[in-house]
Amino acid sequence: MANYYSVQVNDYGFKLTEVKVDYLSNRNRFTKQEQRILNFMLFTEEGMDMKPTEIAHYLDIHKSHACRAVKKLRELYKTELEN
Repeated sequence: MANYYSVQVNDYGFKLTEVKVDYLSNRNRFTKQEQRILNFMLFTEEGMDMKPTEIAHYLDIHKSHACRAVKKLRELYKTELEN
């Protein structure tokens, strides 16, 4: 008889995929500037490691757009989790 064991693993990649799908499904709720911020944040390798204000500076967009984009994304993700 074979001996084996299992270990619980938290793979955060799946949650990121859910956030991306929620964003793409509701992209029309975001302004063009907010979309630029979130596209860079969610779909580029550099964007994953940057703060929203850093992304705004990099893209030459006012940081208020970044703050609003992240706030809207959080609200969207919360409502998707509740459903």
